[in-house]
Amino acid sequence: MHSRLSFASLGAGLLLLGEAAAASIRVPNAHRLQRRAGSGPDTEIVSTPALVPKVEYIAISNLTEIVLPKPVDGMIRLPAFRPKDLQFASDSQPTDENMAARGLPDRSGLFPLPVLKEVQSSDRTLAPYTSIGKVFTRDGHGEVVSTCTGTMVGSRLFLTASHCVEDRPDDWSLDFAPAYDANNPNLPPPFGKALRAEKCYGIDSFADVGSGDVLEGYDYVVCLLSEPIGLTVGYLGSNTPDSKNPEGLNVYLGRTWFSAGYPKDILGGQVLIRAENITIRHVELVALAGTSIDNGKTFVTPPYPDHGWSGGPLYGVNPTSQDAEIIGIVSAFRHVRSTNDWFTSATHSGGPRLTKLIAWARCQWPGWTGECEGSQP
Repeated sequence: MHSRLSFASLGAGLLLLGEAAAASIRVPNAHRLQRRAGSGPDTEIVSTPALVPKVEYIAISNLTEIVLPKPVDGMIRLPAFRPKDLQFASDSQPTDENMAARGLPDRSGLFPLPVLKEVQSSDRTLAPYTSIGKVFTRDGHGEVVSTCTGTMVGSRLFLTASHCVEDRPDDWSLDFAPAYDANNPNLPPPFGKALRAEKCYGIDSFADVGSGDVLEGYDYVVCLLSEPIGLTVGYLGSNTPDSKNPEGLNVYLGRTWFSAGYPKDILGGQVLIRAENITIRHVELVALAGTSIDNGKTFVTPPYPDHGWSGGPLYGVNPTSQDAEIIGIVSAFRHVRSTNDWFTSATHSGGPRLTKLIAWARCQWPGWTGECEGSQP
């Protein structure tokens, strides 16, 4: 059985920093952010026959046996991989620049809006942008019916939102194009070239809710590609605090995060848009019967994504390795009444189960010997 929280019970406390709701499962006025496609360049990037991917949801209990790396400074980290000749984009580093000095409007209450920038074509061949791409759902005729954002998290694995593969036509197929850029179609393969997904795996708790609702905290799947393109484009790591970390949820607060995606309201979703200076307003815990309250987390931030950004990574930069590490994915946006005003928020699914699902998938389908153990190829 699922515990549910209505918006009527949220009240003004939703915007308090560090406020953790007891549960947040079904959110009727949370809007999914996959994009319904029309005509445009992205309808022509692939012409291979349809391959209906297998979508399954595994029990949370199947993840309990996963052996994760030992915590370091209270954090469990799955390593990222970046080829030696792949440079990290310098503009992805955290910045201390004052938000107010930029002259940006503050329409989000106590928290400033994230800054959105186009990732220039010259930067599309730099990490972490090479690992982030566009996800296409196609019908049996090969026509694009919706788009989302995905991120490589293993040599053959990309991560996206579960609702991006739930709402699908019959005889469908799923494509992932890393470093997709409609303005620069001549990038060398595999950059910008679509590959078919063979299967996707998510958490069964998401499937239990039903197609009409968003299960925040578990809205993610890992999908398997036939080729280990992550060895060329790189892939992101993931981190989560250890259960014994004294800071608990506070490790997510008081710092800034990043995201990237293909929102349809900016340049038609044809180029990658970066969001920086994202602040987490609060973290909600997803409580399911028979499981730890720490399993699923919903990270609530000021609004920035639009349709097409679903599945995009919420990530930080590891100060030691200088690689990007995912803590969640873009899931939905909300309209919530607080006091005498309405506030719009973006929600992201993440938490320990996200990290464990990635670790489980890396061990199920390693693209090279040692990937499961977290070594480097």
